[in-house]
Amino acid sequence: MNFLALPILFIAIIFVFALNQNKNIITSNKEQEIILLDSPQKATIREKEQDKFIQSFLKDKETEEAWGLFSYGGFSDAGQFKIFSKTKRAFFYFSHEQLMSENKSAQDGSISYNEIIFDKKENTWENFEQTVRKLGTNLEGFQITHFDAFQFDFLHLTKSNNKAYVQRVYFDDPYLRDKGTKNLRDLLTAFNKLKETKNDKNK
Repeated sequence: MNFLALPILFIAIIFVFALNQNKNIITSNKEQEIILLDSPQKATIREKEQDKFIQSFLKDKETEEAWGLFSYGGFSDAGQFKIFSKTKRAFFYFSHEQLMSENKSAQDGSISYNEIIFDKKENTWENFEQTVRKLGTNLEGFQITHFDAFQFDFLHLTKSNNKAYVQRVYFDDPYLRDKGTKNLRDLLTAFNKLKETKNDKNK
């Protein structure tokens, strides 16, 4: 009887150990599971820059929300903008306008950015956030036939239930058409106002 007890005990220990290991693997896989993206519209411009932006958002667990504005044009772009909102601070990245003839600097996926860090209690940030939230649900994309017009993709990224949701709105230069583009013009102004604070923060 005692002779059989040891092998049975040994097998039981191995079984429990294997079960725990399997549970750890399952838990680990869940933690490393790629967060799904839900977007009604695919990227139209600066696809590589947008992909890098979204991947950064997914990898950083502290980032709760993000906004991006990506541009392209016939002769130059209108700059690129990325914002990562965390609990107490917002990280704003922007690039200056780039001529399309400068292939290296204008190449999608290799654009360099300047950084501004905002305390989320700052008036500048609060004004931006209030504006972009108000406009976010009232943006209608539009497209016109104009070979050298600026083109924009606006992105709003959020996380919920292990998924990342992407709101994307494409639109051409809103200053080429007055009717129905006020919200789009206000959106561009909001991003540019954040960029203008760089000099103030460096004083």
